[in-house]
Amino acid sequence: MVQLITILISAYAAFLSTAVFAWNIYNAQSDRGKIRVHASFGYLVGGGASSDVQLIFEFTNVGKKPVQFTNFDGTFYKRYVRDGKWAFVITTRGIPLKLEPGDRHFEYFNNTKIIDERVKDIMAYDSLGNKYRLSRKVLKRLKSEVKSL
Repeated sequence: MVQLITILISAYAAFLSTAVFAWNIYNAQSDRGKIRVHASFGYLVGGGASSDVQLIFEFTNVGKKPVQFTNFDGTFYKRYVRDGKWAFVITTRGIPLKLEPGDRHFEYFNNTKIIDERVKDIMAYDSLGNKYRLSRKVLKRLKSEVKSL
């Protein structure tokens, strides 16, 4: 009977230590900065006048640590590739910048033709080279909205 209790306690201890080890690995992986990318069309309103339709990108740090947001770009579908040009870089004055947890950064573009049927992905990058994609659902919605503009 004593041996059964000893075996049960050691099995419980082994299970508990394995669970704690897995939890520590999970926390180490998720304890970093992460950028969420969102985009929409809208108007800039200020000073009593509104602008033309703008393409608005929103970048939010939804992680637990600061992240250095370095650039964002896009890629084309293979059938639209000409002369080996399969990607495009979107240049702005506000990037690179450091996003603290919960911080947001907006980029506005007058050229709504950035989004067309050739665009496959739009991605943001941090200083470690991690990619953060605009969701395909949002990109699909933008492609349908740009046709009606």
